[in-house]
Amino acid sequence: MIIKVARDEDLTKQVGRYIYFDLVDHDKVPQFQIQKQTPFTAFKEEVAKEFGVPVEFQRFWFWAKRQNHTYRPIRPLTSQEEAQSVFTVGQLREASNKTNNAELKLFLEVELGPDSMPIQPPNKTKEDLLLFFKFYNPESGELRYVGRLFVKSSGRPIDILEKLNKMAGFAPNEDIELYEEVKFEPSVWCDHLDKRTTFRQSQIQDGDIICFQKAPQLESEESCQYHDVPSFLECVHNRQVDVVVTSSNKMSVEKRKIGICFDEMSSTMLEKLKDDKAPYSVRFGDFKEINSDKYVDIGIFRVPEILESYAKHLLESHPDIGSGNSPVHYMNEMAFVVLCCALKSMDMKCFGEITESSIFKWSDAIRGASQFGFKVDFLKDKLKSVTQAYLSKLARNVDESKELSDLDDRINVMEKELNTLKGHRSKLYNGMYSELRKSCEKEEAKFSCTTKCLSFFN
Repeated sequence: MIIKVARDEDLTKQVGRYIYFDLVDHDKVPQFQIQKQTPFTAFKEEVAKEFGVPVEFQRFWFWAKRQNHTYRPIRPLTSQEEAQSVFTVGQLREASNKTNNAELKLFLEVELGPDSMPIQPPNKTKEDLLLFFKFYNPESGELRYVGRLFVKSSGRPIDILEKLNKMAGFAPNEDIELYEEVKFEPSVWCDHLDKRTTFRQSQIQDGDIICFQKAPQLESEESCQYHDVPSFLECVHNRQVDVVVTSSNKMSVEKRKIGICFDEMSSTMLEKLKDDKAPYSVRFGDFKEINSDKYVDIGIFRVPEILESYAKHLLESHPDIGSGNSPVHYMNEMAFVVLCCALKSMDMKCFGEITESSIFKWSDAIRGASQFGFKVDFLKDKLKSVTQAYLSKLARNVDESKELSDLDDRINVMEKELNTLKGHRSKLYNGMYSELRKSCEKEEAKFSCTTKCLSFFN
């Protein structure tokens, strides 16, 4: 059987990048191929080898699909279960009430000490709740997983505000707002949490997700399109479309953020790229090449050595690229370096890896160079071609998704019809059997009567 083990590292990697709702895509977490008869202790030793977490510091949680179709950790494996002399992974699957015999999903809880080394997990009582936290930044429109905490069901959110601020990198007294991510299908349900109401009164339970952000200010509401967690999650939900992903051995449906309406999304995207007066929002830290220790002089510019070939290419193939800017100073030079970074990124990234985010990052770099006087029309044309190819790919995905959705609808209708026919067949069969049984009983009664009469005369 296959055991999929999710950890905090997987949640950190996936939330805000591959997924927005729930906690993890289990198809993207480490897997272990284990025989059902394997002792659970042997499995834990395999986990220790793979993740470097000693057996005694591992605590596993079962996942469960809730009635609202979310998928969350439900309870930890108990010490009594682990204390059994012979406890196999097959019994572990049965304990999780899994219907899929071939697969088991677990969450590995690992507590870290002050030195960031694994330590013994804390004792958990019925009063203790394991909660997961996501942080939303309205200014950047980013959602990310920041960690988990044990809280008392009788406790209140106000008791953990300092810990949450620390998770987000805020000052201890930063004013923040909390929301519970309840569900997302068929629509988003995200409740505001009263910081002075107990978790029990708010019906919070093990595995729940709490999203938080800085308390929205009036100016931020005006400047940010999605100023709070509910509006952002609603936007993401509305922008989801099913995309068919085909591999050599399977076909699955993934959700990708490509627009409420494809035509609206693509036109909005192209309009943003055309806006030469938009602010220069790219950050130097967006390109790792800038953090280099070795620099070389290329013409009048000083650039990281790793970008030497790209800087030479720009200056040799387009010698007038810098003729429109003022005498070189620090910001001009940094704009040129960022431009080289964008060019390198465009050349190195495979087409399948291109995202809306990367396109806007390249656009920011090109627009920033233009605002500093660099002549970059040729790069704008190149980016336009990349963008059109990217949008064409998404358009094909939308068409395929619609076709798949239509097929799913037809399958659902046929399954309902099949179930109806099966029910009708069962009734007919039972009716026929009932009549046949009655007929047999009558014949048996006649035969019994005849036998008795003959016996009497004899």
